[in-house]
Amino acid sequence: MAKTVKDLEKALAVKDARIAELEAEIKKLTEAKKAVRVARVESMEALGSRLLKENASKEDIEKAFLEAYARKGNTNVDFIVKKRIPIYMNIAMKRVPKKTPQAVVEEAK
Repeated sequence: MAKTVKDLEKALAVKDARIAELEAEIKKLTEAKKAVRVARVESMEALGSRLLKENASKEDIEKAFLEAYARKGNTNVDFIVKKRIPIYMNIAMKRVPKKTPQAVVEEAK
C-alpha cells in the first residue's frame, strides 16, 4: 500500500484546507469573545457611583438598576427596589470623596 507523491500532496492539500477552516473559526470565536467582553454589565457598585455623579433622580436610579438586574436575569422588583438599591447607593455615597476644608473655602470664593 505504497502512497504516491500525488496521494500525499492531495492529503496535504486537504489538511491545509482544514487548517485554514479552523484558523478562520478561531478568529471568529476570538472576535465573538471580545464582543461579549464589551457587552458585560457594569458592576452594581459602579452603576451606583455613576448615577450618583450624574445626580440621577430616584426614578432614574430605580430604572437603571432594574434594567441592570434584568440583564442578569433577576426580575424581583420588590427585592431590588427595597433591598439592593439602598445597599449599592449607600456604597456609592461612601466612595464619594469628602471635601477638605480648603476646598470648601475655595468654593465659597
